[in-house]
Amino acid sequence: MDIKKTVEQLKKSNEFKTWQKDHPDFYLAHIFVMKDEANKGTFQIGYYNPSKDKMITFIISSDKIDITGEQEIMKSKQTIAELDIDKIKILTEHALDIAKKCREEKYSKEIIMKTFFIIQEIEGIPVFNITYLTQGFKTINIKINAIDGTVIKHTIGTIAEFS
Repeated sequence: MDIKKTVEQLKKSNEFKTWQKDHPDFYLAHIFVMKDEANKGTFQIGYYNPSKDKMITFIISSDKIDITGEQEIMKSKQTIAELDIDKIKILTEHALDIAKKCREEKYSKEIIMKTFFIIQEIEGIPVFNITYLTQGFKTINIKINAIDGTVIKHTIGTIAEFS
């Protein structure tokens, strides 16, 4: 799963080029991946417009590209930063391996039901923000520096606390 290659393929697509002509104020904000069989090979690539405070998402699967309409976003008070994919130095598989090791060391009793991650820029650093949903309705969240692979933070909480 090559994130950079997927973003480059999107940028070269007719769908993106046509959209971008009418939306020059949007920038790459995140890449979201749900790690399950139903979503295998599907990427959600979000572009954000800070002046409108709106997000659009390109949903990329093996055979097509869909575009959502402009959407209101849920966010904290911090601004949504532009994601510079050129800063990402570790592969997705490596980030997932690091998260798995952390999860097995710190939260080994939890049974994982779903895994998803989002790559986003936080405080100037690209971050793999990996979340596991457990059988006990908990979330394990592990943030990994996408430049050097260090674990920035890991937490466990209830789904209600996840928002």
